[in-house]
Amino acid sequence: MIIPRPRHLDISAGTVAFDPGAVRLAPDDPALGPEGYRLKVSASGIELAAGGPAGLFYGRQTLRQFGPAVPYGTIVDRPRYAWRGVLLDVARHFMPKAFVLRLIDLLAAHKLNVLHLHLTDDQGWRLEIKRHPRLAEVGGRRGGYYTRQDIREIVAYAADRFVTVVPEIEMPGHVQAAIAAYPELGNDPERRLEVWSEWGISEHVLNLEESTIRFCQEVLDEVVELFPSRYVHVGGDECPPAEWAASPRARERLREKITAALRRPDQAVQLGSWHGKPYSEAAVEALSVSGTPKQCADQLRRL
Repeated sequence: MIIPRPRHLDISAGTVAFDPGAVRLAPDDPALGPEGYRLKVSASGIELAAGGPAGLFYGRQTLRQFGPAVPYGTIVDRPRYAWRGVLLDVARHFMPKAFVLRLIDLLAAHKLNVLHLHLTDDQGWRLEIKRHPRLAEVGGRRGGYYTRQDIREIVAYAADRFVTVVPEIEMPGHVQAAIAAYPELGNDPERRLEVWSEWGISEHVLNLEESTIRFCQEVLDEVVELFPSRYVHVGGDECPPAEWAASPRARERLREKITAALRRPDQAVQLGSWHGKPYSEAAVEALSVSGTPKQCADQLRRL
């Protein structure tokens, strides 16, 4: 059985011994697509054509699934979906580097090409950040964390197998581990929290100060330096608003931002979801109000 099942599989009687060094490579066929391949197996041996390096790699993975004897026939395959991923949550349950590398091998064997690595949450912070070392020192006490060198090794190992590692760095919610490391990030800087040891979503979220926004910028700058992925998952969902609603300072910040937005009456206003700037400056307006200027004015009167 080949997993995933190829688009075209025509197998006949007879087999040929599989010798990786004896596979004949046909000229590239762009019609197969960059991840596509074609295998022709007969008494004269095995011929492999591909649309690009990834297709060549996947064709060899298919041959390995057959084991020592490859049946005669023709196989033509290419992926239906460009994004074929697995999420690994190491924030809540840390897994050592060796496990991650083994998982990447399994992804590659099954022609999956994205490892979504969930690195931070209320229950742990698993990534070394040079400018903020306590994130990993405190957030990784239960289980451990990955050094920058670990991440470079994981990313390179994955790239050799045509797997992209997409990091997930949660903000402005799911951040109790970060606040445990740096209480000034929270809405009550005098309160001392521990890294959360329970399931679910903590009510403790980042405050809305410019210093906290700069912190997020600095973290994301290091993240994009380590991960060449086109995407970085920065959360933004499941952010309990209770602390902001109860904080006079947070409400003041909301007033400031809404008032500034109302000076642009010809534009719809969107101040939510930590969005709007390139990763080199990092994403980041931590305000959860949106709508037309009139709707924002109505919200302003309620603050």
